[in-house]
Amino acid sequence: MRITHVTLRYPPASGGVEEYVRTIVERLRAEGDTASVETTHLQTNHPATILKSILDDPPYVRRHPAWTSRHLAYPVPRSLSSSLAASTPDVIHAHGFWYAPADIAARSARRRNIPFVLNPYYAPRTKMLWRMYRELVGNATIAAADAVVVISPQEASALQADGHALRRVELIPPGIDPQEFAQRRSNPFIRYGLQNKDVLLFAGRIALAKGIDLLLEALPDIIRGAEDRDLDIHCCIAGEDFGDRAALEDLAERLGIASAVSWLGKLSREDLLAAYQHARVFVFP
Repeated sequence: MRITHVTLRYPPASGGVEEYVRTIVERLRAEGDTASVETTHLQTNHPATILKSILDDPPYVRRHPAWTSRHLAYPVPRSLSSSLAASTPDVIHAHGFWYAPADIAARSARRRNIPFVLNPYYAPRTKMLWRMYRELVGNATIAAADAVVVISPQEASALQADGHALRRVELIPPGIDPQEFAQRRSNPFIRYGLQNKDVLLFAGRIALAKGIDLLLEALPDIIRGAEDRDLDIHCCIAGEDFGDRAALEDLAERLGIASAVSWLGKLSREDLLAAYQHARVFVFP
């Protein structure tokens, strides 16, 4: 089967959705399907930055330059529509409600009567711009889907609460590969001088939407409560900066907890797995 996955960003761009799509594509290809990827050259989308090197892309990944705006987090791949029109997939599988690649893919699939699958990763927002997008563009993208794949029952409930009429919903929660955790790795926190600390680990993009501000605001109470249990808490925040790190560092300073927070940057896969193994607690607000 020929399956074309359409996504805003793709590794080495960082992100959970990006890794999820790569895993799906690589597993499909390993099982004999002809899976390909249509994506952009973006490393981050708001603010927009370009991947420095994509020379290692496999031949089944096609990247498109994207039109971007400082004021609108809606990059538009310039040649995606024509690329899809020239392809002959059996299924188009798009990822990401609120992003242009899924909207373009939905309309291409409908025009050509190709089965269309959508992973929306649906997270309702309150801003007027988001509501306008949903009414003018996003509703039609979801309505075009022959199947909507959700990653949790809560996501399905959110879609239904917003009035989306879904023809078919499939719940496929993301999982982990336990083999990745079978090998015991050395403690990565030693290099930061934290070997005697009880590490509270966050891993993800450094963006306000991830709730890191909530974690920092809670940290003073966490530290005080941990002292009663003879724990020495230190917060490690791992991930690529999506424009909000400076503001979050300022917040930590104002809260008086800057010395209890380490910013590790984007970790390699090996270091991330080791961090998961050696952290006392993982938190994702």
